[in-house]
Amino acid sequence: MSSFFSHGFDPPGAWVYPESVAEFQSMKRALTALLTLLLAICTATAQAADVDVLMTQLGSDDARERWVACDALGKLGKEAVPAVEKIALRLATDENANVRVFAAQALGEIAIQLQGDLGDNPKVLVNILTKALFDPDARVRLHAAQSLGNFGKDADPASEALGKVATSDGDAKVRNTAIAALGTIGHH
Repeated sequence: MSSFFSHGFDPPGAWVYPESVAEFQSMKRALTALLTLLLAICTATAQAADVDVLMTQLGSDDARERWVACDALGKLGKEAVPAVEKIALRLATDENANVRVFAAQALGEIAIQLQGDLGDNPKVLVNILTKALFDPDARVRLHAAQSLGNFGKDADPASEALGKVATSDGDAKVRNTAIAALGTIGHH
């Protein structure tokens, strides 16, 4: 390899350029691998830090901060698993309907990412989402039904409640979402 610098100035660690196409391709592969590794390390570190910050934000006195945290955690998917219990608590107990909406939605988004690999969580989460099917706010009921559908067969214990919602909820969108969830779970 020749020095990138000319005129006899060649400091330690000087830039170099490849002398052949094969050498260029080899350097390109090495650099791509290094950049991919660095990106993965930075992303994992940022997501872990984000989850911790967002979990703290779930306990905020400000409802807007709580629903923003639920929304963000749902978008993180698998990385948000450590926050699942706190999100479920927001769904079950939060006085603010927007927080409950985003909590129900986040649980469904996380379920999609995990694709049945929820460990011991499905029973507890399905139970909380099933109770949310009867929330006074139609948006919460809709997202609870949609999220139950995302759990697939793990949501089978919710089938009876989804059936009731599908036939008797006052909101047509909620009824249709409950019907779709039953189809996803395997009940027709």
